[in-house]
Amino acid sequence: MSTIYLTYLASAALAAGEIEKAQNYARKLLKITDKFESSKWTKRSVSSFTGSATHTGNMVLGLIALESDDIEKAKEHLLAAGHVIGNPPTLTSFGPDMLLAKKLIEKGERETVVQYFDLCANFWKRENAKLEKWKNVVEQGGIPDFGANLIYVTNDWRYAQKLLN
Repeated sequence: MSTIYLTYLASAALAAGEIEKAQNYARKLLKITDKFESSKWTKRSVSSFTGSATHTGNMVLGLIALESDDIEKAKEHLLAAGHVIGNPPTLTSFGPDMLLAKKLIEKGERETVVQYFDLCANFWKRENAKLEKWKNVVEQGGIPDFGANLIYVTNDWRYAQKLLN
């Protein structure tokens, strides 16, 4: 199964409350990305193929962990979601999902979220000013207005559904 379909399936299952399915799809995504990242493919080929999958898989698993009150696991997945190799087109254009980051801020995990912003700056270069602004808000005790960056993972499947109709 293609990673693009798995990203949509993981997102749709999460949005539908099908937690076990969402976990399974997200784990498959990460297994596929691990396989390709350790292969002999060039980093450029791998990054466009796996960057979004790495991000989405970890976001889905992090949101599920947080819902289970496993804050440490949620933090691990947030940081792993920021370790995107190369320049995947969607992430470099629209940027990363911030729903898990927002929920962790609400739990008081500001330091981890700031680390996530720093990781995102490695691939979302065109919006470093936005990341810096968000970082300043978090460091001053606030919660940034993340706008559309709050819905990328949970709404990806809706976009795919529109394309198919």
